[in-house]
Amino acid sequence: MAFFKNKHSIWFIFWLALLSLAIFAMPDESSLQSDQSVPDTYQSTQADKLANQFSKKDRGAKTVIAVYNNGKDPLIADQNKAIDATVTSLKANADKYHITGITDISDGAEEKSQLVSKDKSTRLVQLTVKTDDIPKMKQTLARATKAEHVASYITGSDILDQDFGDATSKGIAKTEVIAIIFIFIVLIFVFKSPITPLLSLATVGVSAIVGISLVYNMVKYFGLAYSDLTEAFIIIVLFGIGTDYNILLYNEFRSSLSQGLDKIKAAREAVRVGGRIILYAGMSVLIGMGTLYFSDFYLYKSAFGIAIGVAVLLAVLLTLNPFFMTIFGEKMFWPKKNFEEEGESRIWHFFAKTSLARPFVALGILVIMLVPVAMQTHGDLNYDSAVEVSDQTPSKHGYNLIQEHFSKGMAASTSIYIKTNKTLDNQNDLRVIDQITQNLKTIDSVDKVMSLTQPIGKKIADLYVKNQLSDVSVGLGDATKGLNQIKGGLGSAKNELDGTDVTGTAASVSDLATGSAEVATGAAALHSSQAPDN
Repeated sequence: MAFFKNKHSIWFIFWLALLSLAIFAMPDESSLQSDQSVPDTYQSTQADKLANQFSKKDRGAKTVIAVYNNGKDPLIADQNKAIDATVTSLKANADKYHITGITDISDGAEEKSQLVSKDKSTRLVQLTVKTDDIPKMKQTLARATKAEHVASYITGSDILDQDFGDATSKGIAKTEVIAIIFIFIVLIFVFKSPITPLLSLATVGVSAIVGISLVYNMVKYFGLAYSDLTEAFIIIVLFGIGTDYNILLYNEFRSSLSQGLDKIKAAREAVRVGGRIILYAGMSVLIGMGTLYFSDFYLYKSAFGIAIGVAVLLAVLLTLNPFFMTIFGEKMFWPKKNFEEEGESRIWHFFAKTSLARPFVALGILVIMLVPVAMQTHGDLNYDSAVEVSDQTPSKHGYNLIQEHFSKGMAASTSIYIKTNKTLDNQNDLRVIDQITQNLKTIDSVDKVMSLTQPIGKKIADLYVKNQLSDVSVGLGDATKGLNQIKGGLGSAKNELDGTDVTGTAASVSDLATGSAEVATGAAALHSSQAPDN
């Protein structure tokens, strides 16, 4: 009967119904589209647009590298035959695996030099796969690329990103569990009761579930920005500030009980005093997180969901907590029965009095204490997300093998796009491209540069002026020799004609023909040497 007489019971029924609806209507997280778009002003975005202009067939395709390794020993003949059989199978089932291209050592000597390590222990097969389902692709190709008697791994930037996301999600899930356990222990220490922590976690838990469901539905139906970390952001923030707000509210309730107020009046006083502070503090967090909606970077913009979660949290704390207070009353702090008002803390009273009396001295001491922390080094800034993936993960293992036996950029190379309003198949533009290639090679962190003029990372000798001049000299020499023979033949012909010796005339004509052939050979060599110099 007390439940129905309690005017706050309507809020309990409301939140219970809303919680049930939130659970029932919560979209599957895997069905949500993670908005990982980067602003158009970034060079990477512009480069992606240029890349899509090359081939519609490979638009949106992913590069996957199959890595075959025999430890520190060279791959033996049987192992290479097994790899060849696997490549043949992949080509035969290309449509099944959504493979649009395969690059292997069987494609030629140049490919072999690129795909086999110097110590012959590691061999690569490059696959171009057109799919958006990275987890399924990884699972399918991991089986399809296996070869007998040799260890195999699949890797690539997209697979590593997926494994990084999976590792991050697992790490966050552990963090959430640890945070909840830690909060529970802290609340027991503060209130010396097992009931208070349970009620606090219940109110924050309700707000987290309702808030996440609301955000997910807004993502699904209204296109709200979303990332794989949205749920983690909401849970961590809500449990952090929600616990803090509950401690304030419960302390006010306990203080009112210690003054002799009954549970209904004590609850009203707690909401009046503590609720106002909670509302002001929560609104500042809500406004701060709400401004992230106007951010261009998708990860920050997705944090706008925290603002929605905080709004739900404030509503839950200020309406559901009074219900628990009026239902449990003093039992809320069981087994503690003494509700006398707590005395002042001498140490905090000293710190507060001293800081107010000498604020500049207090700030100076605080700055001095923070200097060692600010000067502490935390290592070099690193944008390699693969660092966060365990070395035991197959994709990371393959990635490490490529770095060890080839180069660090082999698994995830950088592409530079050049666009003009005219064609680039002329001497001057090819010279510029080659100069850019040479300039990139001078950068210390660059191992190899492949371009139009150096498709395998090395200069093609026949394209350069030095070699072309050599060919021209040879051609001119042959032409000169042929002309001299023609001159000699004509002179002999004249002499023979003067003597009317028909046999000698025939011989001269033969010399003339020979000289003409050599002129033609020299002219051909001269023509072949006149390629565009780069």
